Amino acid sequence: MKPTKVTLDTLRQIIDTRKPLGRFYAREGFRLWVGVDNDYGEAWTEAFRTRRQCLRWLRSTALDAGQCGALSWGKEGQTR
Repeated sequence: MKPTKVTLDTLRQIIDTRKPLGRFYAREGFRLWVGVDNDYGEAWTEAFRTRRQCLRWLRSTALDAGQCGALSWGKEGQTR
């Protein structure tokens, strides 16, 4: 899912209500970008110094449901 830029107030509402589902980001002040991964209603939140870092995190978080079956676990919990 493509991250959506929103206002900081909207981002706070998403964190508080866990709705709508999706991935969102906003600028906080002059030095921080805040990303929220709310794909599953859990509102995982991280702050970054650059927009690029924020978007990279949002694009790489939580595996899509279709990818989960592709993992295979070894004896010590490592993927193969």
